[in-house]
Amino acid sequence: MTCFSGIPLSNSEHPAALITRAPDKLIQQKILLKGMGEVFEKLKVTSSEFPVVLFNASGTLLQYQMSFERFYVESLESVGIKKSEFDVAVVLESVIRDLNDEIEKNSNFEWKPSSWVRRIVDKFNLPADIAQPLEATLRAQFQTRMTVAIATGTLDVCSDLKQRGYRLGIVSNWNGLLVDLLRDHAALDLFDSVITSYDVGLSKPDKRIFELAVSDMDETPDRVRFVGGSYAFDVMGSKRAGLSPVLYDPQMREMKALNMDLSNDHDLGQKVVSLETLRQHRRLHNIPVVLHFEDLLKIFL
Repeated sequence: MTCFSGIPLSNSEHPAALITRAPDKLIQQKILLKGMGEVFEKLKVTSSEFPVVLFNASGTLLQYQMSFERFYVESLESVGIKKSEFDVAVVLESVIRDLNDEIEKNSNFEWKPSSWVRRIVDKFNLPADIAQPLEATLRAQFQTRMTVAIATGTLDVCSDLKQRGYRLGIVSNWNGLLVDLLRDHAALDLFDSVITSYDVGLSKPDKRIFELAVSDMDETPDRVRFVGGSYAFDVMGSKRAGLSPVLYDPQMREMKALNMDLSNDHDLGQKVVSLETLRQHRRLHNIPVVLHFEDLLKIFL
């Protein structure tokens, strides 16, 4: 399976405060949510304007049961490499930042799923004799340990959208097991179309996979919204295909990666950053950003 972003908040974490784990303590990054009601007011649309809503799978509809930070910490420990969740968080945001820059500069960027782990390992600056076998180990452990599930609340939101007149679909870099997973969660009937890289031989951010999904829904791009958890793959990819993107960023990982100039590796996670400051990045101009999946119901009337 393929994933590049989207680490879910646990149910116990308060929406106004993102908690990340450092080696010896919990670091609380305060998020200022003032004015969000006004933001949603400006973003409202109806099913007559946008009759189709397409979703990314991993990190949007599907949530991993272990955070990326914990997975990489435990996997690295298994081969004798000590890193904290804080260290991993910095690396993840740095990798995302690099992908944002590369894909923005290259509209023909071709994604190779194997490069995700390689990019992460490279950021740790390990000797080649350690990095190469580590890369293979991480890939194998990801396949067996990183299980996914669909939250009941996510299904409820999708069901509400259907009742409001929206037609729903999925565009994903997943493999051929996605349809089976949706069926196992009694979720397949919510979606009129499921397009995966495995089936069509294309991967996001290639605009052609979005175009195939729009065609499969028998709609025009200007009447389709795409909800995804990656700025590089979901926002840029869907925009290039003429769709209107919505960034779902529950951990604010994408927004923080876009704004890495606001902080450095030493104080990352400890800086008090206004949500509006993060949202005002030039790359997010006119792009709705939601932190909670249920907030989609405040946009799609």
